[in-house]
Amino acid sequence: MIFRDAVQQKYEDAADRVAKASRAIRGEDAHVLGNALRLAAGMGVGIGLGLLFAASGQDTRRAMAGSVQQFGNRIRKRVSSDRARDAATAG
Repeated sequence: MIFRDAVQQKYEDAADRVAKASRAIRGEDAHVLGNALRLAAGMGVGIGLGLLFAASGQDTRRAMAGSVQQFGNRIRKRVSSDRARDAATAG
């Protein structure tokens, strides 16, 4: 009987884990998904800070600043072209 009870308990534990994973995949268990997203965000922040403050961080900061500046330039161009298009269609 002891062996049978142990097997039954293992089966129930496995079934509970499968059910919990299934709920998380379907989005019904937001708690698990939220924790996973927080973990990923924390890892991203940690990696980013590590890159910024590393010994070669100055080169990384320059590269990131250049990327941010390029992104800002693209946004400014897009906004100005949208405004010009709106002004042309309005007038």
